[in-house]
Amino acid sequence: MQCDNAFMETSLFLAKVLGLYLIIIIPAVVINRKHLHAFVDELTRSIALSYVLGFFALVVGLLVVLTHNVWTFDWRGLITVLGWLAIAKGIMRLYVPEIAMNIAKKFTTTAIVWWCAPFFVIGLYLIYVGFGLNG
Repeated sequence: MQCDNAFMETSLFLAKVLGLYLIIIIPAVVINRKHLHAFVDELTRSIALSYVLGFFALVVGLLVVLTHNVWTFDWRGLITVLGWLAIAKGIMRLYVPEIAMNIAKKFTTTAIVWWCAPFFVIGLYLIYVGFGLNG
């Protein structure tokens, strides 16, 4: 029972961290879209920056998945999916940086709001669950 309780604490911790990360970063990206263009332009010119971002994404994804590889159809499974997405992003940046950079260019359009909206909602949901706002 103690192990289950510790695991639930890990789940709640990750829900808080990922939820806060998403609701902080998503509005910043949307509000500063003009800077996003400059960032992506810089990224597409710098293979080193692409690799560094790949390293970070891979480490974060591995930390999430190795501590929380739970495949359920609830908020805990959502945390796992986010971890695996980070791993995929990191691997893509490390092994096929040109493709990753071309994908990043597509996110600088006005459609960025539509790409960000679901992740913002996911962030709100994870905060709701992580901080016990659901009762």
